[in-house]
Amino acid sequence: MNNAGQILTMQRSGASPLERGIPVETVSADPRTAGLARAVGTTVTDGTNYFQKLATGDSDWVRLGIDKSTVSGAAVTTLDFTGLDGDKDGGYELEGYVNNSAGADIFIELQPNAAATSMKYRFLESLNVTSVLGGTDTTKGILVNVLQNAKVGHLVARITSRTGRRRFFECVWTTGPDGTNALVGGVNWGFFDDTATNITSLRVSASSANGLGIGSRFTLRRLGAPLL
Repeated sequence: MNNAGQILTMQRSGASPLERGIPVETVSADPRTAGLARAVGTTVTDGTNYFQKLATGDSDWVRLGIDKSTVSGAAVTTLDFTGLDGDKDGGYELEGYVNNSAGADIFIELQPNAAATSMKYRFLESLNVTSVLGGTDTTKGILVNVLQNAKVGHLVARITSRTGRRRFFECVWTTGPDGTNALVGGVNWGFFDDTATNITSLRVSASSANGLGIGSRFTLRRLGAPLL
């Protein structure tokens, strides 16, 4: 992960496949690039990462695991998950808890390769008991939360990631409450219109400076479905 000038704590997921009692073979290189021939279902490690064979082709390995990041020390505006390979990882799920410290109402975007455009989506937002269906938007990243000033929110978003097709996404988010609005939530769905560029990073971005306040935390899971 790359977060120049930002203060973050990062860690890998807790128990490895080996720690969970799954048979693991140690190999000398990344099997996604080495063309390692193994049976479907085989799990291997190169000493740092874990990989599993999900299909019959030698290149159909997926990297297992979870990346986590927590904002500490100072608020930030963006947070980057780097070192990804959308063609091999097969898709991503982002879960986030956001503490808005921007001093203003903000929205949160998920941006493949830091792209702030090329997204087309609709959204359904509920304000108390009133629901609003929004139109298609192509000027932003993937909208994953809308937070009022000094409020907290939660989000879960999924995006498919293999090239050669549109990368579809869905997101559910909630925020609040405050003295006026008991609870705000929404559902967003759509696709990333760039079908050719491999996703090598995912950026979480706030619309105002320092929108990701201290205590904000995110977990990125690789879905391990390279045929999607």
